[in-house]
Amino acid sequence: MKAPMSALLGAVLLAGAALAQDPVPASNLEDGLKAAKKSGKPLLVVTIWKEGVCNSCDTWRGRVPKDADVARQLSRFERVEWLYDGLNGKVIPWTKEHGGTSEDPAVQVFVVGLGGREVTRAPRDSAFAPEAFAKWLKDEADTFGKAHPVTRIPFVAAQVTKTQGGTTPTWSCAAIDDARSSKIPVLVYVGRGEPDASDKAAKAQAAASRKLEKGLLDSETAAKALDGWTLVKLDVADADHLAYAKSLGVEKAPALLLIVPGEEKPQVVDPSITADSLAFKLKKLAPKK
Repeated sequence: MKAPMSALLGAVLLAGAALAQDPVPASNLEDGLKAAKKSGKPLLVVTIWKEGVCNSCDTWRGRVPKDADVARQLSRFERVEWLYDGLNGKVIPWTKEHGGTSEDPAVQVFVVGLGGREVTRAPRDSAFAPEAFAKWLKDEADTFGKAHPVTRIPFVAAQVTKTQGGTTPTWSCAAIDDARSSKIPVLVYVGRGEPDASDKAAKAQAAASRKLEKGLLDSETAAKALDGWTLVKLDVADADHLAYAKSLGVEKAPALLLIVPGEEKPQVVDPSITADSLAFKLKKLAPKK
C-alpha cells in the first residue's frame, strides 16, 4: 500500500530539516579553517580512526555526539572529523604538536582559534563522557565568544583573494568590488582577532579591537543607520587580510573605512567617534531610495 503524498512530503521535509541542523563536518583541517574564517565560529577538530578500525572510536561516534547537550554545543562550532592516516601522515604528528602523546591514539578533540594559531586539547576523560564533554564545549565556546563578540553591526568576514601578476601580487575582495560596481557604499572594519602572544603590538591591536567591538560596533544607533550598506570585516591577523587592508591605506587595527560611490579613496573614520556621530555620517552617505 502506497504512503499518502502528504506523509512522503512530511518525511522529505523532516529529512531536510535534520540535514540543515546537522551539517557534515569537514574532512581536513584546511577546509575547517576556511569555514571558521567565513563564519567567525571557533573550529572543533576531532581526530579519529575510520569506522571499524578502533572500538573506542566507534563507541564515541555512537554515543557522545548524539547526546542532546553535546549536540546543542556542537552547533556553536565549525567542525572537522580528521581521520588518522598513519605515522607518516599529517594527523598524528599534528596531534602530538598540540598535546597528544600517542602514536596509536583513540579519539582526540581540539578547539582551534581563528587562523589556526591557538589550539586547546580536551582532556581525554572529558572527551568520552557526554556530560563533561558538553560542559567543556560550552566553556570553550563561551571563552571564544568573549574574545570575539558578535556586534550589532553585522559585519561579514571578507573573502580576500591573492593574485600573482608576474612578481607583484595583488589582493582583492569580491564583496567590496561588487559593491563598488553597483554604487553601494561599504563600511569596512579592520580588526585583529587572535593576538600573537609574543608580539606586544599585536596584543595591543587585539585589545583595542575588542574595546571597539564592545562599544561603537555594538551600537544599535549606528546599526540602524546602515540600511543599504555592504558591511565587511578584515582581520589583520590573516596575512592576506593585512595586505588588502594596506592597499586600502590601513596599516594596523582597529580602523573603520567608508568606501563611498564616486570616491576612489576610502574615508577614514576616527574609531573614537560617538555612535550618534557615526550614525549621522552614515545617514548622510546612505544610498538614495
